[in-house]
Amino acid sequence: MQEKNAGLSRREFGHSFYLTPIYDLKYGRAQWEHYRKLLLRCCPTLLELDKVAGKELIAQLVAWVQQCGPRHDWTFPISLCRWLLQSPYAETVTENQLRAMLGWAATHWAATDASRLQGIVLVCSSSSFMLLQWKGGAPESSVGIPLQIPENQDFAWSPIMQSGLIGLRRWLDIPV
Repeated sequence: MQEKNAGLSRREFGHSFYLTPIYDLKYGRAQWEHYRKLLLRCCPTLLELDKVAGKELIAQLVAWVQQCGPRHDWTFPISLCRWLLQSPYAETVTENQLRAMLGWAATHWAATDASRLQGIVLVCSSSSFMLLQWKGGAPESSVGIPLQIPENQDFAWSPIMQSGLIGLRRWLDIPV
């Protein structure tokens, strides 16, 4: 027996009743919980963008993932940034949240890249910083370094072959 009432679903289990939020029924508790924990790890303040402790944000995120199927590699946090910046939450996303998500992407790149590259630089056209990640190091954020990314790119990355920004050669698009 299921009946919907005020955003909750009542299920009968034997003689007891328990309440389950509708988003759990629609998207599956495991998938919803996976993305909640993912956001808590990478940028917990994202859950504060939503008035209901992130529940609506996560429900929309899960729906977007199911619809668009973004890659779950180092580019996923950047796809998440793109989605957030085009969502109703766009006005409330802060530069610190963008920096955290780019740091998440860069750290994942450094941990999984098997090439001879030494580092990566990530930039977002709507922010004033670039993020530099060396393999085996922590992400470094730099503000105000004049790096021109192509106008048609919202996010871009550049591989670095040697120490320092001397190795910065070109901006590459980050796949959608």
